[in-house]
Amino acid sequence: YKQTFVSKHNGLYLIKVFANNPKLEYKDPLLFKLINDDTKEKIAEIPFSGLNVGVNTWIRFQFPPQKSVDKKFSFYLSAPSDVKKTTPIELGKVIKNSVDNELNLSLSGEKQSGILFFKSYYKTGIWQFANDSLNDFWQRINLDKPFLITYVVLIISVLMITIYAFIFN
Repeated sequence: YKQTFVSKHNGLYLIKVFANNPKLEYKDPLLFKLINDDTKEKIAEIPFSGLNVGVNTWIRFQFPPQKSVDKKFSFYLSAPSDVKKTTPIELGKVIKNSVDNELNLSLSGEKQSGILFFKSYYKTGIWQFANDSLNDFWQRINLDKPFLITYVVLIISVLMITIYAFIFN
């Protein structure tokens, strides 16, 4: 399988792929390969065994953090050509009706419908993490206005009590 995607963030360092090894029958070696499609640079080549794939589990592939924002990547999951055919590992796939130009799935060079069920993870600096966390917090808290009002009143009350205790103590 080959899955392409465009990274929306910087610091790509981990990809997880959902897979199933029914009855834990597949034991042969497999290979994960990650390529930067823009530069054709091979970022990672990770051999692993079918024994590492459980029933309905995430397979984790970690590599050094990459300058990845707005870059196109492809990852490949394959078995070496000398491996005898046994019960294959099933990869989780999301079926999509339309073809997304940023997410293309192919099997042995032939384009497939849908995309593999995968997650990408990014390392960020502390300031970027704090900024993203505060933005996410604000978006979530803004969805529930009564909670937002209660939260703001609580914060103001705690500040006022703290100031009062500091001044009059």
